[in-house]
Amino acid sequence: MDIALTIFRIGVGVGALLVGIGVIVAVLALRPAARDVRALAADARRLLRLSESELPAIIEHARQVSGNAEELSEDLAVTLERLDAATSAIEVVGRPLIGPVQSGDATEDEQIA
Repeated sequence: MDIALTIFRIGVGVGALLVGIGVIVAVLALRPAARDVRALAADARRLLRLSESELPAIIEHARQVSGNAEELSEDLAVTLERLDAATSAIEVVGRPLIGPVQSGDATEDEQIA
């Protein structure tokens, strides 16, 4: 019985030793990953600081662009109204705005299909 108990205790000791070695190997294997995670966290903090410093300028530029777009749309509306008034005035006179591009005197073989 003592032999069986001794073998059991040796087996438990070897198992505990192997588990300890496995934990040490896992910690050593994860060191590069932990270093990469710390570097990524530092990059994220740097990007956050950069975005906080650049965001007001970006927002101001967006406001200028939207203001310019509003002015351009108003100018375009005015131009379209003038063009519409001009085309309606031409149609009132009786001249078509766009005429045929082919001569009325073209022979049958010269006519565009």
